[in-house]
Amino acid sequence: MPADARQIRLTPESKWFEVIHGGGLKPGDEVILAPGVCADGRRLEMNHRGTEGKPIVIHDTKHPGIIVYGTDGKGPNVIERNVIWNTGDNGIQAAADAVIRNNVVFNSGGAGIYSRNHQSAVVGNLLITHNTVVNEGRVALRIIAPAGNKFSGPVLVGDNALYGATAIQAPRHAALSFGSNVGSGRLVGVDLEAAEWQGGGNAAADFVKGKLSFFPAPGSYLIGKGRKRDRPADFNGTKRTGSRDAGAYRSDPKGNPGWLIGPGFKK
Repeated sequence: MPADARQIRLTPESKWFEVIHGGGLKPGDEVILAPGVCADGRRLEMNHRGTEGKPIVIHDTKHPGIIVYGTDGKGPNVIERNVIWNTGDNGIQAAADAVIRNNVVFNSGGAGIYSRNHQSAVVGNLLITHNTVVNEGRVALRIIAPAGNKFSGPVLVGDNALYGATAIQAPRHAALSFGSNVGSGRLVGVDLEAAEWQGGGNAAADFVKGKLSFFPAPGSYLIGKGRKRDRPADFNGTKRTGSRDAGAYRSDPKGNPGWLIGPGFKK
């Protein structure tokens, strides 16, 4: 993370709206929400009308870690390279018009990644790719169909590492497409083919040993399971050229070349 990244501890006295919406967050910043912060301040509502989200570290929140609604026809919100854990609700919640990519989400009280209608935003125009979600005993990815199954646009779910009691809970609909997702857990609402989902993963074996470690271990089920195509760099900023690994990281037999997840990680 950038050397000038900071740790921001929001308390009940904090002017959290100015911090969150006023440009106070910088890439790599860690947000800690102290007990007693007002309900609306215990989540980040990044409804910023089509600009790229700022990579941040969010943990120990009462509500969802990040929420986006829609952009009213403007460019998508980009939620990328964030780390989110110990949320009281969903890790990332997006209604529409968003790119959710290269995030690491674990131990969410709700679903790791979740989408449903919100106010005027109707589910659709979502790209959910290369995320690593580990949500033991719960749902990794959940998509709720809008009323009448009238999606606002396509939803693409691909190359994710999804681990939970339920890996994917979603409707089967022409607007939704899946490709090269891997992990473990049952499927609810959808029957996916091998090219769409491979559920032979094991969270205890697929990641390098260590507290809060989600980097692929040697021989991980994630290695080589993704699609071969040009893709943005991974969570660490490592180019994926020639790589077909699923999840937020490109594997490396030498180990994680980037940051180790934990409170205050910004190096």
